[in-house]
Amino acid sequence: MEIKFMWAPNMSVNDEIIDAQHKELLNQINTLLDVVFNEKDISIIKETVDFLEKYIHGHLEYEEEYMERHLYPELSHHKEIHDKFNQRYTEFKKSLEISGPTKEMFSEVETFLGNWWIHHIGHEDRKYAEFIKENE
Repeated sequence: MEIKFMWAPNMSVNDEIIDAQHKELLNQINTLLDVVFNEKDISIIKETVDFLEKYIHGHLEYEEEYMERHLYPELSHHKEIHDKFNQRYTEFKKSLEISGPTKEMFSEVETFLGNWWIHHIGHEDRKYAEFIKENE
């Protein structure tokens, strides 16, 4: 069985850099799904946690600056959501350092990122994209 998230043009926020970063996250999620459904080695979780650190310091910061440049009125709320993402990442990193890769942790990360893709990128990011499109 193969389950993958697919990129569609309606997911675009009309910024090439953010779209590229979202696609990179999508690839990471699909890698995790491949491990889950094809019962591959869960040690890939280390790579995912490392990826998340880069994602936080690259994508989330860039996205917040982008919204600020475009005077997005819900920026503070969006930052709160990003802060929660960062907190969850910190929990994953500590757990990995303490326990090493476990099936439970792998499942939590995979579920978290899948939900992030659907709810945050699919809904929250659409809000600022629509605002910017309507106000430019």
